Amino acid sequence: MSDLITKHRPKVLEDLIGCESTVKALRSIIKSKSSRAFLFVGAPGVGKTTIARIVAAEMGCSSNNIIEVDAATKSGVDDARELTSVLQFIGLGSGKRAIIYDECQAASKPALQALLKSVEEPPAGAYWFFCTTEISKVPETLKTRCTVFNLLPAKKADIVALLERVESKELFQTSESVLKLIARESHGSYRRALSLLTKCAGLVYTEDAAELLASVEVDDAEIKDLCQLLVQGKPHWAEAVALVKRMKGKNAESIRIVVCTYIESVLFNTSEDSRAGYLCEVLDAFAEPYPPVNGLYPVLMSLGRVVLQ
Repeated sequence: MSDLITKHRPKVLEDLIGCESTVKALRSIIKSKSSRAFLFVGAPGVGKTTIARIVAAEMGCSSNNIIEVDAATKSGVDDARELTSVLQFIGLGSGKRAIIYDECQAASKPALQALLKSVEEPPAGAYWFFCTTEISKVPETLKTRCTVFNLLPAKKADIVALLERVESKELFQTSESVLKLIARESHGSYRRALSLLTKCAGLVYTEDAAELLASVEVDDAEIKDLCQLLVQGKPHWAEAVALVKRMKGKNAESIRIVVCTYIESVLFNTSEDSRAGYLCEVLDAFAEPYPPVNGLYPVLMSLGRVVLQ
């Protein structure tokens, strides 16, 4: 089976699932040409780079004129100056060109500083797209020069809809219960969901899928530590807060989804009444979706309900 992630990456805005308000806003901007610098914020796998590619194409940039840069490896001020000089040249075809600056929080402060003038006043036909998982590390001077979109982790129903769409095109059948299990284990990431579907394609019984996915670990070490701390029993406040401090810059809603998924998995395998009761309290504390905020105060509020009540 081919790489489902690459093969089924959305190509146009209409292909996107679960972000109708974002699509509507982008459609308006594309039509009015009211912005040429964008900042997409969200957890890994929610579609930041994909949406940037789509919008660049909708703005008239051919694939040859879309430059993708990994800020983690091109983080210096000389790299940034090279990018601004590239935008000065007229692109082939329509003349439109774009730079997608991925993981922009990894760029050095001097590098981002060097980009500011070009971002505020791009050359004719030039567009900037910044993507980040850690908005708190992006300078305000850059944020204020961009149109900012916060992309929330995918809902389970939207992930199932994506998986069903992929299945119909790939002509294999996986039971609805297995698709729901995959959605639960995806932690809000479309990319992770397609990766898991590759492992479970065609399975009918959730027990078989659960066995295959049993080796799937929480990717983020700090969030995993928090999950394990909560599972062990009611933690001390200072210990819980110390873990949250290590997560500074992460998406609060992504943390909530992973915690709920992890606790739910443990709860299904718990037989002791008192332990099950405590785990249900944890799930209840993290049950409600968080608003799209930059900080981690919603996580602290949920922990407060677990630890202090």
